[in-house]
Amino acid sequence: MSCTRRRQLLATLLYALALPAGSARAFSDPFSFNLSTVAAGGGGRFFTGSPGDSYTCKTCHSGGPSPKASVLGLPLSGYRPSSRYEVSIRWPAEFTKISLAVELTDDQGKAAGSLLLPPEDAVQSGELCEPVAEQVVAAQLNDAVAGRQIINVPDCGSKSVRFLWTAPATDVGPVWFAGSMVLSDGESDPFHDGVTDFGRIIDSPALASATAGECSVSRVGGQAAHGSLTWLGIFVALVVFGSRRRRR
Repeated sequence: MSCTRRRQLLATLLYALALPAGSARAFSDPFSFNLSTVAAGGGGRFFTGSPGDSYTCKTCHSGGPSPKASVLGLPLSGYRPSSRYEVSIRWPAEFTKISLAVELTDDQGKAAGSLLLPPEDAVQSGELCEPVAEQVVAAQLNDAVAGRQIINVPDCGSKSVRFLWTAPATDVGPVWFAGSMVLSDGESDPFHDGVTDFGRIIDSPALASATAGECSVSRVGGQAAHGSLTWLGIFVALVVFGSRRRRR
């Protein structure tokens, strides 16, 4: 081994030993060394669970109760090209140590449309870090490869995140809304943390148009569940069958 190489290894070792416990950092390439760990990602992954990411926060965190959250504002019957949707994710106020990552992509993992966070004068109190008096906005919008945009919320005491999704200008097929959130136990390790993965496939305009003539069809767990007219038919059939049995 050359003298120069030995010096490089020694310098790396001394730097690693000088780091305080729990301060390890991981970056995907040298060009991201000057970025924060939230923006740099790990090997191009932000752990949203999207087709371009695959992994979620469950890759590292485990052992705690899974937090619950509600997602509002996504289109119910397919997106309309270039339309804008205000999406909000909320969690109970008692969850003070929540962090999450979320994005919208096509089925190839490329960005589907664009994301925008509220301007500072439109930020709501639940979207601020604690203490609220300091007016620090929790959510961060980070750009990644393939035009991907990831919204990250660090563990800082916020209660919700809200953003504007502008759908793709053309039909890019189904859009994946994918995210993962962690409820931390407050320790500087991935143990005893709860994780909840959430997501939904938003139908393409073409698919939404094809199913528009069907009778109140909703999708639950990837399966089609027919609506009120089908259940009304079953109810009428049971009534008729029962009346015939009584007559006999």
